[in-house]
Amino acid sequence: MRVMHIVPYRLQDVIDKGEVVDRYFNPGNVASEITFVSWREIPRDLSALQRMCGNAKVNVLGQQNWDAAGAAFVALPGIGRRWLCDMKFEPESYDLIRANTRSDGWIAVGQKTPSLISVHSDRQRALEEVPWYARPVFWIEAHRQERICKLATKTIVVSQGLCHIAPHAEWIPNVVAQPSEQQETVNRVLCVSREMSGKGFEPMRAACVRAGVEFHAVGEQFQESNDRIMELMATSRVVALRNHYPGVPKTVQEALLSKVPVVMNRQAAIYGPELKASSIFFCEDTVEGYASAIQTAWGTTPVEGDPTWGRKMWDPEATEARWAQAYREAAS
Repeated sequence: MRVMHIVPYRLQDVIDKGEVVDRYFNPGNVASEITFVSWREIPRDLSALQRMCGNAKVNVLGQQNWDAAGAAFVALPGIGRRWLCDMKFEPESYDLIRANTRSDGWIAVGQKTPSLISVHSDRQRALEEVPWYARPVFWIEAHRQERICKLATKTIVVSQGLCHIAPHAEWIPNVVAQPSEQQETVNRVLCVSREMSGKGFEPMRAACVRAGVEFHAVGEQFQESNDRIMELMATSRVVALRNHYPGVPKTVQEALLSKVPVVMNRQAAIYGPELKASSIFFCEDTVEGYASAIQTAWGTTPVEGDPTWGRKMWDPEATEARWAQAYREAAS
């Protein structure tokens, strides 16, 4: 199978954040050849990209040194389709086009080649954060999903929200790395997060100072490989994070797979049944709230929580098999 991935983001950013998961772009090694098409620059670390593509031959076609304005211009649906043709990427020569529901999704559904589109967040809830002039894009995007060959959603709540528009949408969670086999536990709180509004390391850092426990941060300024993150995850007493965005954070999936209790702000609880695990401790988004929840979670063992929840929801092998089947069904 030949697969074209249209990516509107920088592949190097994924690698730099340490989110290198085996066969992430080629579940079950279903593809013999993968071509990445991007209006962003070509990644520097092609060996990490190869790891994410398994046994497939990897091609990367993109623009080197494009500025943000140029990338935004090509991201417009009509311009993007024309650019794809002008660059002679020949999408009809592929068995499947893989994309997300951003501008790349618009481009993918405009081709004759079958497409597999994934929805990463709850667009209806996201509308509350979107300025009025951008909202028609979400409405049009939702209704265009009727034309998509196959639609996969990353969270259960998105599947429920799209059932009247795209009844064929299937919930398939994100593929994450296998948990580390490290056994020794270190008395620390781990936070893996992007340093941006609605996320970041505060107030967790201040809460750990107040509780007198070690705090370890992993983010843009404190980068680690995904393998190292999984080791840190498995050996930490608690994983704490802050999230004000729709969806289920990858950190939550990895922590529960590693059987480590999670502390996170209460607002995140509305984002789906995946977060109903008894080993997730919700708190107010304050220093006091996190300090109290961390102390509670600190004394929790996996037996007291639900050590099987992570496997039931996000087992890496089962999830990869589901994505591989989705590729086959979409391309058939």
